[in-house]
Amino acid sequence: MSGDGADRRIFARIYTNRQHLDGQRVHTPAQETTRDHAPARPALQTARRQPRAGGPHAARRTRRRRRRPGAGATRARRHRAGAPSVRARGRAHAVSLVLRLVLVWLALAWSGSAAASGSEVLLEFRDDAVLAELRLPLRDLALALGRPLPASPLPVRGRLHAELARYLGAHIDPVSADGRHWWVELADMRVAVDADPQVLVAHAVLVPPAGASPRSFVLGYDAIARELPGHPTRLAIRSDWHGGVLASHPATIALLDAPRGRVAVDRGRDGAWRGWLAACRLGVRHAADGGRYLLLLLVLAVPAAVRSPSLLARIGTAFALGQTLALLAGAPGWFRVPADILHALAAGALVLAAVHAVRPVFAGRETWYATGCGLLYGLAAAGTVGALDLDGWQLAAAILAFAAGCALAQAALLAATLAVAVAAGLLVRRRTAWLPAKR
Repeated sequence: MSGDGADRRIFARIYTNRQHLDGQRVHTPAQETTRDHAPARPALQTARRQPRAGGPHAARRTRRRRRRPGAGATRARRHRAGAPSVRARGRAHAVSLVLRLVLVWLALAWSGSAAASGSEVLLEFRDDAVLAELRLPLRDLALALGRPLPASPLPVRGRLHAELARYLGAHIDPVSADGRHWWVELADMRVAVDADPQVLVAHAVLVPPAGASPRSFVLGYDAIARELPGHPTRLAIRSDWHGGVLASHPATIALLDAPRGRVAVDRGRDGAWRGWLAACRLGVRHAADGGRYLLLLLVLAVPAAVRSPSLLARIGTAFALGQTLALLAGAPGWFRVPADILHALAAGALVLAAVHAVRPVFAGRETWYATGCGLLYGLAAAGTVGALDLDGWQLAAAILAFAAGCALAQAALLAATLAVAVAAGLLVRRRTAWLPAKR
């Protein structure tokens, strides 16, 4: 019995191995006793070639082979119909976008050139009159007059001046609110050959009748537009101290043409404080844009901020005093220095200040040096104030307001420098607090 049991266990083990190699085939013990064991090796090879059903990659292969219904037919129809591919459609869209941008740019350029070819009337308000600068394209003016005009940079004089004065006087008609006409006088005329296109620049003085305000009137103007319908004219305020408008930033108020050649101008009377604020803002912007002189002041301020805040305050005050004195002398045109000389002097002063910051050169005389640097900056900025076309007390107020604006910007720079110096000192003291004190 023991021998029969051992044989049965061996036979059961052989049966199990054959069942695994043959797949899911089931064999009885009687069949195994009569089966030849020779083809066992080919059966093993066959079993290795056939993957088991339901393997780990079967579902993935099924999903890959699955196609959307009609996808192949749709692609075939597109190919037969010659439909553009995705890349071709992208190129067409890019080309269309570029063409649209080019068309927009051409339209803007054309509109800008059309606006530049029009006329301009720039008004400057004074206490008892209004000054007007007329800028008329020379080509359009010649068409309106029916005769050629010389493109000479020399002032227009003689018979041509008289003819142009009669023409412009007949097309300028300022009227007060009560219906009274103003007196118009045409002054000097010249051709600006450096402008594109060339323009005739004429200056006129508009004087109101007795008792009428020079700040409220109705302006009638149709020069060139009467003969050439559609010719535009830009009406702008170039200088109005009481209205807070300076010559550096003219304010457009209307666009005149032939059918609508009259416009009401009412500037009111807000007070001189608006002009003072406008000049102060101009000074702040000018000081912020003066990189060379701000750098010069900064190089002077850094060593002073490290030494003592009082020295920094004296340097800032001396710089502001020097620039104010230079503005008072240079803005009215009493004293001018060429810009090239000023730039060279400023560069030399900057180099000397940088050397002094490393190794003291003029120790104890920093305030006098800052005063000289302020004089250089004031002479360089005098042309900006002089270009405002102000006179009398308005020019004096503009100079002081401009200097105050520059001083405010420079004070902000000095305050920032002092704050950085104090913060750096506190940081160094905190980092070195653990060191033993010197005896």
